[in-house]
Amino acid sequence: MAQIKDQDSIMGKFIEEKEVARGDWLALRKITYSDPKGKTRTWETVSRVVNDKTSERAVCVIAVLKRTLKFDSILLVKQYRPPLRTCTIEFPAGMIDVNETAEVSACRELKEETGYVGIVKHVSPTTCLDPGVGNNLVTLATVEIDGDDPSNQSPKPELEPCEFIETIKVPICELLVQLNEFAALGYVINSQVYSYAIAMEQCKKKKQIV
Repeated sequence: MAQIKDQDSIMGKFIEEKEVARGDWLALRKITYSDPKGKTRTWETVSRVVNDKTSERAVCVIAVLKRTLKFDSILLVKQYRPPLRTCTIEFPAGMIDVNETAEVSACRELKEETGYVGIVKHVSPTTCLDPGVGNNLVTLATVEIDGDDPSNQSPKPELEPCEFIETIKVPICELLVQLNEFAALGYVINSQVYSYAIAMEQCKKKKQIV
C-alpha cells in the first residue's frame, strides 16, 4: 500500500477570501493564507457563481455502451468551447443540482447530452480539476449502457437552446488512436478523456505481456 507523509509538514493555513470581481457565471477571488513556514501569501482563484438550484460540484460521466456482437464503446461529446476557440472532446458532464446525488445527476446529464439511459456502476470520491486555478470539484461516475435495450435504439438528446453538442461513439480498443486523430484535426482533448485512454492502453499491453 502506498504511504503518505504527514500533510502537516506542507499544509498551509487559510486566513480569508475576498471577492475581486463577479460575472454571470464566474467570480474572481483573492485568498490570503500562510505557508508551512508561517509566511502570509495571497492567491488569485476563480470560482463558480452558484444559485439555489446548482451546487459547486460537477459530475463527469464515463459511459460504456455495450451491444451484442460489437466492441464496447465509450461515449464522448464534442462541443465548441469559447475560451479555447475550438471544439473539445469530452466526457458528458454537468453541474450537480442542489439536493441531487451524483448518481442521479450522472444519469440526467447522460440523457440530456446524448439521449442514452444507463445504470451507474461506480462513483468516485470528490476529485479536483485544475486546483491551481479554482475550486472545481467533480465526481466521476461510470455508467453502463445496454445498447440492445429498445430505449437506446434511437437516442435523442435533450439539449438546452444554448447547447450544441455532438455525441461520438468510439470503440474502447481504438480510443487512444482516435483521440490522436481528433487532436490532429485541431480539436482539444479533455485531459480526463486522454488519461482514461492511456490507462486502457496500458491495461491492454499488460494483458499481452501476461
